[in-house]
Amino acid sequence: MRVVTLYKTPSPGISIKSGEFYELALGNEDGRGLTLREFHGNWDGVEGRGVPGSSGEVLSPPRGYASLEEGNAAFDEQKVFRARQGFLHGLIPTFNPITMTQGGFYEFVDPGPEI
Repeated sequence: MRVVTLYKTPSPGISIKSGEFYELALGNEDGRGLTLREFHGNWDGVEGRGVPGSSGEVLSPPRGYASLEEGNAAFDEQKVFRARQGFLHGLIPTFNPITMTQGGFYEFVDPGPEI
């Protein structure tokens, strides 16, 4: 599964646990193909909980993407689309099975030139 949460903050140094976010998830949910979902929400400011605005909009075709290359291309295209709306700062979740801890990697999403 590939996941990134995109935040609309002026810089990555500002707490990302406030304000609006989009989470993109690419995975194989039912064995028929890769599904791309997008979740939209806002942090509620209480105990750092994210409040989803929806259960997740499916962006992939009904049968999913037939290949990993197609799924990854759609994932990257949606990231750039959101970056052009100001969601430039991404957090990719990680899990360390040795220490049993969760973490994350920061990713700056380059919106590229306007089309």
